[in-house]
Amino acid sequence: MEASENTRFSGLNLRLRALRLFSKIAPWYFLTMTTIALALGVFVTAPELFKKSPQTLYRHYAAVGYLLVNTMWNYIMAVRVDTTYRTLPKEVLEYHRRKNTIPYRCHRCKLCQTCIVKRDHHCFFMNTCIGYYNQKYFIWYCLYMFCGTLYSVITNAMYTSRIFGTKFTGASTFFVLLPATVYNWWFYNVSSIEVVFVSLMYNALIAGIVGIGFFLWQFWLASAGLTTNEAVNNIEGIDKGLSENLRDVLGKYWLVGALLPIYCPPSGNGIYGNRFGELERDEDSGNKERCNGDTNIARKKKK
Repeated sequence: MEASENTRFSGLNLRLRALRLFSKIAPWYFLTMTTIALALGVFVTAPELFKKSPQTLYRHYAAVGYLLVNTMWNYIMAVRVDTTYRTLPKEVLEYHRRKNTIPYRCHRCKLCQTCIVKRDHHCFFMNTCIGYYNQKYFIWYCLYMFCGTLYSVITNAMYTSRIFGTKFTGASTFFVLLPATVYNWWFYNVSSIEVVFVSLMYNALIAGIVGIGFFLWQFWLASAGLTTNEAVNNIEGIDKGLSENLRDVLGKYWLVGALLPIYCPPSGNGIYGNRFGELERDEDSGNKERCNGDTNIARKKKK
């Protein structure tokens, strides 16, 4: 029995190590692919497509710049903004330290090894947890990433069609284009540059699908007053109505924050229920999660 328990725990530790390693590699993959796509778009694709119209080229540069600045701004803010228990009011920290509990909707992340205020999920491509203070930046990042990747897919398709004669007959083209390009490159005289552009187009397509998927999911969660944990496990969230739910996540000046890369503080402090972050139903629901690894908020009980 003890041997099986040791095996199980060693398996969990191995899994956590693998996830932590992936969480450290994924951001570099994102930044590398973004840099490559941006460089090719600015110095290769756009100049070729719009070489006969400098004004159109400059408009495209302006659009790409706007998408890039907003994408990277929201990415950086989602990574840098502190959404851990340290942002909670001091009286709340002291209260839960005495009771050896944590506020409602706070959860411990095994990868970040800390408690997150209103934790939603751990984002591997940011190597950070998405919680109360950075969720809105994550939502806008997903939206702008989708817009940027959609633009990249369209311009790459136009470029490959003009330069390499690639024929796009509809969405079904993407089921066979990459395999066919790699096959022709391996067995016939197809240039490596064509393989690079087709591969980047697929990378942008997949990233765009993931981006819009996360945006729609997160926006629905925000509008319903839920977190991913609550939605997946059928746990009752905090529903204050559509307007208040969105304001709680996106802030009071959400439209400004959505269109411009500026800091907009949240409307609350991540505390739900009473002023100490407790609900009346906590006693019945068994909502007694501990963050024993965080000695500043909850200490282990002495034996």
